[in-house]
Amino acid sequence: MTNLQQAYKQTSHRYNPDYAYLDSGEDLDWYWWIASETKSYDDEGGVYYNHLINVIGEHTIEDFKDVMRDEFRRGCSCEYDCCGHYFGGAGTIKQLSKCEYIVVAAYHPNY
Repeated sequence: MTNLQQAYKQTSHRYNPDYAYLDSGEDLDWYWWIASETKSYDDEGGVYYNHLINVIGEHTIEDFKDVMRDEFRRGCSCEYDCCGHYFGGAGTIKQLSKCEYIVVAAYHPNY
């Protein structure tokens, strides 16, 4: 799972996750990738991903958290409730070393 990505930070959050590409943002001078991933489930249909993220380049923890929250944020733009689409995003972000983090992302269906 070594898909190197340049860090991208949204500078506006006017749109829901389906249309986040319409928000403005900026490329940052560091890169990240998912080194490993595990998945677990809860009784209500929720899914949890534990991502081990590695980073190359100088970065701040604040920028890292913003990038991860933007990257893993999901939602839908359905006009009705109980569509069943998943929504959620990065919750717990824990720094293991200068360039290694655990990011836990949780998603739940809209019932």
